[in-house]
Amino acid sequence: MIKIIAIPKKSKASPSVRMRYYNFLENLSNEFQWETYTDNLDGDVLYVEKNASLKTVNIAKEALKRGMLLFYDVDDPIKVRKNNNMVKMIKLADVVTVDTKPRKLSAERFSNNVVIIPDGMDYQNKPKKRLVIRDKIKKVVTFGYPQKIIDAAPYVNKANVERRYIGARKCNKYKNATFIKWKYKNFLDELLINDVVILVHGKTKIDKARSNNRLIAAMSIGMPTIVADSYAYKNIVKEAGHSYLVARTEKDVPRILNKIASSKVRQKISDDFFKYSWENYSSQKSSLMFAKLIKKELVCKKSL
Repeated sequence: MIKIIAIPKKSKASPSVRMRYYNFLENLSNEFQWETYTDNLDGDVLYVEKNASLKTVNIAKEALKRGMLLFYDVDDPIKVRKNNNMVKMIKLADVVTVDTKPRKLSAERFSNNVVIIPDGMDYQNKPKKRLVIRDKIKKVVTFGYPQKIIDAAPYVNKANVERRYIGARKCNKYKNATFIKWKYKNFLDELLINDVVILVHGKTKIDKARSNNRLIAAMSIGMPTIVADSYAYKNIVKEAGHSYLVARTEKDVPRILNKIASSKVRQKISDDFFKYSWENYSSQKSSLMFAKLIKKELVCKKSL
């Protein structure tokens, strides 16, 4: 059995750790022998997730000396600056895996072997929860880290219904809003209380290259979702058959809400989003891509 020594991010509070390393670990426990790195490099593959410290760089160099296959999985913005350990890791790795096409293009400045493995499903490994469409839109919600909430506030403020924020801190940007603390265990239940989700990435180049994980989480329970015009978001709603849900500016929100006011329209969105997300972004699918890539790269390395 192939043995993988892993250096993951330690906290499950990070969505990317849940959607990548822990999904791989859960779905591929019978496929590979997994071991978290302590001081041991007795294995076939060194899998490094996001870590880019000088210590990690040195461990990676030692693993390569021992003939191990070096996998570097990064779904953070790739910033070029002096003594950047992330760039060092990308240059060292036999294969680099990323989550989006813009990040692939960014990583390819430093590596000739960059592969996209989409984030797996977050919060649930199988479809267990599903939105029940209500007659009228009474509540809209956004969620995420504080900066993502701030980015979304101008869009949410345009909705003339109850406005809700999950994970937000109160500030003057939020008009007549309800604030809910984010908790991993009951997050989907909090989301299902609402009728429409609004998700926004910031306007910088780095923001527009960010992951689609929040959208996929909303789609996985059939939530009709209005999204800002970023690469990850607009392509997905287009592929799911509902490109009109892309808001180029916050001024588009009332028009889109009016278009999806009918419960029949929202039921169609819900059905399409639910089906699309589980067919294309299940954690099993991303894990299978990872497993195939590991085996392929090991064969290539041994043939050299």
